[in-house]
Amino acid sequence: MSVLTAAHVSKVYQRFQTELHRMAHRLGGVSAPVETFHALSDVSFRVGAGECIGLIGRNGAGKSTLLKICAGVMAPSSGAVERPERTAAILELGLGFDFDLTGRENVMRAAAMMGLQHQQIADRVDAIRDFTEIGEAFDRPMRTYSTGMKMRVAFSVVTAWQPDVLFIDEALSVGDAYFQHKSFDRLLSLKAQGCGLIFVSHDLNAIKTLSDRVLLLDQGRIIQDGPPEQVCDFYNALIGSEGADAVEVRQGDDGRARTQSGTLEAQFTEVSIRNGDGQPAQTFAVGERLVLQARIELASDIDSLVVGFSIRDRLGRVVFGTNTWHTDQAIVNAKALQSYEIAIHLAANFGVGDYSVQVALVDRDTHLTANYQWIDGAALFSVTNLRQPYFEGVSWQEPRIEIRES
Repeated sequence: MSVLTAAHVSKVYQRFQTELHRMAHRLGGVSAPVETFHALSDVSFRVGAGECIGLIGRNGAGKSTLLKICAGVMAPSSGAVERPERTAAILELGLGFDFDLTGRENVMRAAAMMGLQHQQIADRVDAIRDFTEIGEAFDRPMRTYSTGMKMRVAFSVVTAWQPDVLFIDEALSVGDAYFQHKSFDRLLSLKAQGCGLIFVSHDLNAIKTLSDRVLLLDQGRIIQDGPPEQVCDFYNALIGSEGADAVEVRQGDDGRARTQSGTLEAQFTEVSIRNGDGQPAQTFAVGERLVLQARIELASDIDSLVVGFSIRDRLGRVVFGTNTWHTDQAIVNAKALQSYEIAIHLAANFGVGDYSVQVALVDRDTHLTANYQWIDGAALFSVTNLRQPYFEGVSWQEPRIEIRES
């Protein structure tokens, strides 16, 4: 069942020479706009009950505009959005708050604007205060709050009641790590109860953790709609390339999409995973020695060549990654037709499950300045636990637990 439907939504901004020209244009006069900007163009999608849609894209792609239109705080130029009555949103941080009022007074005011009755608000306000964990500051003017405290109040009030759909724009990137984890738990609880969620963030790990689907916007259009890992990989390649046409997506034998991009001035001719004896391997016991082996060939002279890699879990979240810029091993003044053998030695200190390897050839600590080659899903391996005591998570540690009778 859909809780929100966006159908052919477009948003056009027009700039006129003067306000008089704008008025004449609206009244059917001949005045033409000086500039027309299409923030959104023919965007359509649905959100199901209990489904989280992540919105990603470069700055100016139209994410916040789309979120505001879906939330009903901005009208589209064309198209329509069908939304339920019970909606909640955290858009611009502090939007709708009166900073001369206390946190408690702002909570009462915000809840009333959401259409809740006085008794409903009174019954929940203490629980909201407790969730914010800002103590006596809850009854002080909000102008004395830090940005993180304002976010705590905003998040606590909009999630205190079960909406049918919730809109969040970058709010979880503000504040301390403890409250971010607490907020994630509440969002997962709301999802489990059937709340639809539309979520904008530049934090791709947060997108992969929360989202069931991800929409990638570019120049006001949806260019990808699919599984979080696949779309986030495409986006990561896109921001290091000239455009979407320079990104290649291949379907692997295991059904997973593998995204590649780059100028190919340097490229991998081999990427494999081997065990401690140097033999090809795909399955490792927890803690076993693992070697990521690669061969690189150059088509052009390169002043600085950096090799990067990351290990990702089944959701596409990075569990470990680094590159030779950070290890102070960048290859300098590399010449065309030169080749290099790379061996990266690791211990498979990971939890039980399937993992993929992403590899990259860049010029420094990021692929945003020069992306020679970037390959997601370059190799796959699995980890099993046959020797260690049972544990949970994606990282294996060898704990020393002391118990003393006192």
